[in-house]
Amino acid sequence: MQRGRRRRPRYHWDTCCFIALMNREDTTDEIVLLALRQTFHDMLFGEVEVTTSAMLISELLIPDPDKATLERQLEACPYFDMVDTHQAVHRLAADIRKHCRDQGVAVPKTPDAIHIASAILARVDEMWTTDKGLIGLAERGVITEVPIVRPHVTQLKLDLWDWSGGLDV
Repeated sequence: MQRGRRRRPRYHWDTCCFIALMNREDTTDEIVLLALRQTFHDMLFGEVEVTTSAMLISELLIPDPDKATLERQLEACPYFDMVDTHQAVHRLAADIRKHCRDQGVAVPKTPDAIHIASAILARVDEMWTTDKGLIGLAERGVITEVPIVRPHVTQLKLDLWDWSGGLDV
């Protein structure tokens, strides 16, 4: 009997994740940066899938050469998906914002609600963000359709091997 192929983990990154990865921000925890770097690498090699909202195009303000390089890498990667922000995404984002207002909690900004809606519609395993307010919505049970978490990895892969002949220490 042939075993089924293991499904790749599927993560939705909000724009904060791409900003942290591209800018290597000092304000971002080093563990988070390592998780983003490793997961980006894992995506390029087909170990995980990453989605984001098409809104990334207008939200990501980084130098043009870096942005062009990132866009080329993402467009060429079969394990990356940019979720179009069509009408269904906007309707769900509006519903999320209304739900938060009705629950008496901080209403996410429209771009954040669009990312949450995109993650839900893309049926990801987790939505990754560095925004503590969004993580708090999930932790308090306000948003239950998708886990909203800080970037993480189960176990970091250490790149200690120098392929030219020895350990890189």
